[in-house]
Amino acid sequence: MIRRAILPLLVAVCGLAACESADAPPPPEAQAAAASVGARTLSIQQGDASSAAPVLSPAVQNARNEAGRADMLALADEVARLGDSQALALAALLRDGALLGAGPRGTGAPAAQPKRMDPKVREWIDEAQRRAPDEVTVLVLALHLERHDEARRQALVGRWRTLEPRNLVPLLHSTLPEPALFEAAAATSVYDSHYDDGLRLFIDTLSRASSPGLARMGAAMPGMTKEEQAAAMAMVFWASSGIPPFQRISTPCRAEDLSAARHQACRHVAEVLLRRSDVLMAEAIGGGMFLRGPGTDAEKAEAEASRREGDWLMGCMQQAYARDPRTFTRRFAQLIRGGMHITERMVMRQLVVEAGFPPAPPAGWRRGSP
Repeated sequence: MIRRAILPLLVAVCGLAACESADAPPPPEAQAAAASVGARTLSIQQGDASSAAPVLSPAVQNARNEAGRADMLALADEVARLGDSQALALAALLRDGALLGAGPRGTGAPAAQPKRMDPKVREWIDEAQRRAPDEVTVLVLALHLERHDEARRQALVGRWRTLEPRNLVPLLHSTLPEPALFEAAAATSVYDSHYDDGLRLFIDTLSRASSPGLARMGAAMPGMTKEEQAAAMAMVFWASSGIPPFQRISTPCRAEDLSAARHQACRHVAEVLLRRSDVLMAEAIGGGMFLRGPGTDAEKAEAEASRREGDWLMGCMQQAYARDPRTFTRRFAQLIRGGMHITERMVMRQLVVEAGFPPAPPAGWRRGSP
């Protein structure tokens, strides 16, 4: 699982200089399909202002980075004091994000990645799981954090599979060999990353907390309510969250000499990703699998239409955010907190329509068109 550091993204949203990170880039397939609203929203939030920002000296950048890190650590402590399982899990994520890639104090240099989890992060995430062992959103946050101990990671994957045996997502995080992976995937019927649950946890929990970190974010966008600040941070969290290794299940489906059984398994996986996913990245991966391999002409046309609409929605979202960032962020929070299951595409489409754009591109429109 590729996990991007959250602090560089958060300090970008807050108008601070981003820290360097030693994280590896996402795999090429994930890069090609990187359509998550969090990653996209981050690019919107940075917008043209980032290119016009003054070039800061290393000393000033380092001071801002350290100030942002201190605010994140303070926010994590404040969230942990709320005491419930979701708050403890979120506090662990925030603290881990603040510490990830931190270099020697005062130098601004990136550090080697730590070989074990920070003790306080470990305490919080373990306590969160002890209090709510069957709460999937807490489990998902724990999975994001368990990058130092594969045995712990796989124990979490196994528990997730037990709680949601029809969900493809935990299978992608597993270490099952290829034949067993496809056999298990054939029994799945949904790709549920808990997109809305994770964002709702973030927004609801941060809306109950207060710290210099939230105040600093408010200063970057004057007049923001606490809910709007929390929603902005939640969108960045989504951009920083782990990308499952899709290539484990998509790359074998590119072979030209697929057996009949494997061909059917690939079609099933592609269908789950394209039609039964809660996030745009998975839809794009599924569409790509249909386009490259086992899809019929009708399925290939469906995949291409899905991709075009995703590109259209993204372009319209950029314009909607640029027109009125506060309204965009407030409505995002309201949609996520609405209490019903909502997918990433549903959120994007609603925000775009409310901003006055049609929900689908006009005939002949392609990415890059006006």
